Amino acid sequence: MGSLKPVHWRYGRMGVDFVRPRSYFNCPGVSMGIFVAMNARIPVRSLVRVNWLMAIFISLLSSIFIFVYLGYDSYSFYRPILVTVEMILPGFVNIVILRVLYKTENRAFTGRGRIYRYLLGFLFTFVILTFTRLISNHFVITQRIVLTPIRLVVLLVVKTIVINTLNILTQDFILLQDKKNRTELENSQLKTANMEAVNLLLKQQIHPHFLFNALSTLKTLYKTDADAGESYLIHLADFLRAAVSGEKNKLARLSDEIKLCEDYLGMQRIRFGRALECVINIPDTVLTHGFVPPFSIQPLLENAIKHNEITDESPLVIRIYCENGYIVIANNLQLKRYVDLPSGEGLSSLTERYRILSGDEVIIRDEEGIFSVRIKVLKQ
Repeated sequence: MGSLKPVHWRYGRMGVDFVRPRSYFNCPGVSMGIFVAMNARIPVRSLVRVNWLMAIFISLLSSIFIFVYLGYDSYSFYRPILVTVEMILPGFVNIVILRVLYKTENRAFTGRGRIYRYLLGFLFTFVILTFTRLISNHFVITQRIVLTPIRLVVLLVVKTIVINTLNILTQDFILLQDKKNRTELENSQLKTANMEAVNLLLKQQIHPHFLFNALSTLKTLYKTDADAGESYLIHLADFLRAAVSGEKNKLARLSDEIKLCEDYLGMQRIRFGRALECVINIPDTVLTHGFVPPFSIQPLLENAIKHNEITDESPLVIRIYCENGYIVIANNLQLKRYVDLPSGEGLSSLTERYRILSGDEVIIRDEEGIFSVRIKVLKQ
């Protein structure tokens, strides 16, 4: 079918990309804009949520450390709050920096963008930590250890590096997981749409094959029996109307598919008379609640008629029945000596469609003069 090259459209101010394979332009029934590529967003909610959780977790750990190792006197109600602020504000600043760089030609993930992101995060984190240190020294907590200005700056620099690095690593992990999830989703959507397109093309292959045989038969009947040709034409019109009406559906109700087969068999009885017999024995519950791919049973009937001798002395008997969750189409084998070279489209297309839709196999058997094909009854 060819490679599926994506075509992108921009929609509105949100910057959402709609992706659609090029080969779908010529495939009717496939909806436009099947995919919504989520490349144009950053998982802000996930980043904010993890930022809160990390800040609270580290605040609790620091509070327990202060209470256990420094004693109750050094423990202050305000210290956990300050630790939370020291963790959560740099995290929010890094999220803002990430969004700004991403909107600027998606620089957040380039080499230069990563340097800008780290340096800006370091700068703002240092400012925040300096501010919280001033509050800690002058308004809230009495310090046991008095640091010299140089040691205080070194402490703030080291603390800034640790917090900023922790924030960036955590955010990069979230971004990586989000990208992985979006890639898997897009691949799944592409695979589904690819299967839909293949299924559509396989269904479309059946109709020209059937029409060629039907029109050839109609031409012959009009030459030999005009009344039979007219009756055949009426059956053909009803058959094609029912076939086209179910064209867009992935699955057809089994009762509708059997009705389609009955219309087809009505046409064939005009040709062969009593030399063609067909017995259909399927429970009403299966007919009502069972589903099969559209146009799946009729090609099997056509193959049986095409490849076997059909005479009044040796009639072709076709049986359609349900057995262990499968619809069985069986006929007695009385193969023609000479037959047109088979195209193989009927069974191969049906097998491929079942593989795409459900993964079930089409079971083909040739035993004791009986040829049978078993197809799985599917659920909606």
